[in-house]
Amino acid sequence: MLKTLVKLLAFATICFCVIEQSYRYYAVGPDAFNPVKFNSYNQLLLTDLIETSSYPAVYYQLKPGLDDWFRGKKIRSNSHGLADKEYELKKPTKTFRVAVLGSSWTMATGVPQELSYHALLEARLREQHPDTNIEFLNFAVEMYGLREIVGTLENRVMVWEPDMILVAITSYTSYLRWLPADAVQRLPDRTNPFFHSYAFRAVDTLLQTGLVTRSLEERPVVGKDQELYEAQVIRAFREVAAVAERADIPASIMWLSFAWPGKALSEKMESISQELGINYIKGHEAIADKPRILRKNYKGNTGRHPNATTHEILADVLFEELQIEKLLPVLNEY
Repeated sequence: MLKTLVKLLAFATICFCVIEQSYRYYAVGPDAFNPVKFNSYNQLLLTDLIETSSYPAVYYQLKPGLDDWFRGKKIRSNSHGLADKEYELKKPTKTFRVAVLGSSWTMATGVPQELSYHALLEARLREQHPDTNIEFLNFAVEMYGLREIVGTLENRVMVWEPDMILVAITSYTSYLRWLPADAVQRLPDRTNPFFHSYAFRAVDTLLQTGLVTRSLEERPVVGKDQELYEAQVIRAFREVAAVAERADIPASIMWLSFAWPGKALSEKMESISQELGINYIKGHEAIADKPRILRKNYKGNTGRHPNATTHEILADVLFEELQIEKLLPVLNEY
């Protein structure tokens, strides 16, 4: 009897391991067989890649000097904690510098950092203007809400003396509740996906048991309050414009999403951008509702982030918009 139970238990364990590994492979592909890379498929807030910011409105930021894995790709940060190559804090002569702010799409989660849309645009401009130093500084961090983006702009960006501000807003960025700066400071505990069950998570999703927690209490959301959602976006437009006006530099805000922001919000963003004199870029129009792109990005539980193809499209959109709006100055004057 005991031997039978042991055999049944062993058989059940083997079956579970096979099912579990199958779900993991579905979610992340070959990385499922690499414990280090598999463990990198996590929310940034649940990793040890971040630290609490000294600025309450910023909340958290990347640790400086990173050379690690995140979502199956290498993540590197410079000595200032930016997901970018090294830049001098004091702007060199003949330099055109753009401060890029946003969340996961812009950091950029899921693709090599040199293939992000702003890195591609930087490389393109450098090739066209070899006598000018072009710098797109990446201040974006995954899971930043509008408060963290504006807080970063106000507290971390302006010391770099940018010549232009580029803010990328996603639907998720706007969905996070904009709380007072002192309301959220504790970082959540680190988790290890390697020790979590993807199979159990899939069953929970299928049966809607609610046993698996998918949201972080440190990141409260607006829920179904559409009025608050839109108000937060408009507030971000106003605060970005205020910083740009004080510094006397142009600002652009780009909406990034695979879906349309909706008629009401679209009209409000167009109206407020005209009122404030900032450029509103409809990045979503180039990628929305395109299954060819979507299928390459929606993969299991790894998140819905743009792939390299999407970043190339966004780089083209951004380049065209900046040219049309004459926001790229005569670079040989720098």
